[in-house]
Amino acid sequence: MAETHHHSLQHRQVNQVAGESDSPDPTSPYSRTPALRASHKMAERKRRTEMKYLFDGLRAQIPANHGSKSSKWEILSKASEYIKNLEENCKENSQAQRQLTQVVQDLDAIKRENDSLRAENQRLFQEMNAYRETRQANMVQHPQGMPHHYAPSHPTHASAPLPVDLNRSLPPLNNGVHASSMQGVQYGDGPH
Repeated sequence: MAETHHHSLQHRQVNQVAGESDSPDPTSPYSRTPALRASHKMAERKRRTEMKYLFDGLRAQIPANHGSKSSKWEILSKASEYIKNLEENCKENSQAQRQLTQVVQDLDAIKRENDSLRAENQRLFQEMNAYRETRQANMVQHPQGMPHHYAPSHPTHASAPLPVDLNRSLPPLNNGVHASSMQGVQYGDGPH
């Protein structure tokens, strides 16, 4: 059997159901009326114009392809490649966004820790100043009550002198006399 166009078969079947015959030879593959053929040509022309318009629009959307004449296959291939590149860039941007969000969260945590450390530093500084003021006030109120060895040997910048306990001093050196390793060291005035 000779191949027939599927549109002509559909129209022939519709016409047969309606009981009409629009061709002198109903077995002919081109059994359409001139009006039906003109309508089909108009619809096909409109479809091709619309497809050309869509392909031109797609070609314009593909970078580095403006103004060049490409086949439909080239346009579709390049568009597919471009879409894949966009999807890959989107994934990379999403990953970078997640990393940036994590860095911002880490930075916020560091800022909070820094603020906490500053507050603790301020509190310790205030405690230290209060302690110095108390020590200086006590020294002014009781200058005779302080032992003579309490004064610092050299002045320091705004620091209170530290007390020295004379009962806890190192034993004298032996000045060249070698003591036995079993000889003990005695502190204070305890029994010999």
